[in-house]
Amino acid sequence: MGWEKPHLDAKLVEVVKVTYNEGDTKELDNTIPNDIIMNALPSYYSVSNVTFVGEGYSSVASARTSGLGGADGILRLSGKHQIENSFSANVGVSAPAVNATVSFDVTSSVSRTAVHEIETNGNAYQIDGYTAYNNYAFDVSNIFGVNAGSGNTLQAIGFCYTTYQI
Repeated sequence: MGWEKPHLDAKLVEVVKVTYNEGDTKELDNTIPNDIIMNALPSYYSVSNVTFVGEGYSSVASARTSGLGGADGILRLSGKHQIENSFSANVGVSAPAVNATVSFDVTSSVSRTAVHEIETNGNAYQIDGYTAYNNYAFDVSNIFGVNAGSGNTLQAIGFCYTTYQI
């Protein structure tokens, strides 16, 4: 997965995924606003063959805490994070062209507050928070219908927490 292990002897004790429809009520807007569709500039490229590649996680932790916990013996990772959808391609396809095919806004972002905790029982732990994504691949064709390249888009779906005993 590529998670950042605190040190060689650290023991991974827990991996928890929290998606947007759990907990926090404000969800990432994964719909495409009509004004973006209606006012989109003509595109020389079109997107097709969208394929779900799998679920993935950011390669760098967006939040981290470590220690023995507070007086109650609970270690908490709490914070507000900017979560973003994104896309990339090896040709100059526009975001509206990608949006129309994948059926979500590939440039949407939202600020979310999330909390994860563990009872430490006097042991030292480290909790890291990563963004969880759905990864999609797609083909790009030019105006003549000839394959011109490819790309991928990441749809943010929530957070993934790793907990290590350190």
